[in-house]
Amino acid sequence: MDTRLIKSLQQVEELLQATPQIQPGWKSKDECYQWIAGTLKHFRYRTLSKPEKGLIKRYLIVASGYSRAQITRLIKEYLNLGACRT
Repeated sequence: MDTRLIKSLQQVEELLQATPQIQPGWKSKDECYQWIAGTLKHFRYRTLSKPEKGLIKRYLIVASGYSRAQITRLIKEYLNLGACRT
């Protein structure tokens, strides 16, 4: 899946409203984990407000196909280690 055109929180919100489900196009879980870490870095997840963090979390759930619990775990890992390696 090509999400390089998604640059702002407004675009994330519009994408989630327009398409409630997206087909994940990852060849491996490592590729998906790298995308998740890159997305968190791009949007500066640490500095976002609580509603904005919720928006990014929903985006990651929809785009990756992972559960809320798994995305939460990967975000926590990113915040602690700076990467998603599990």
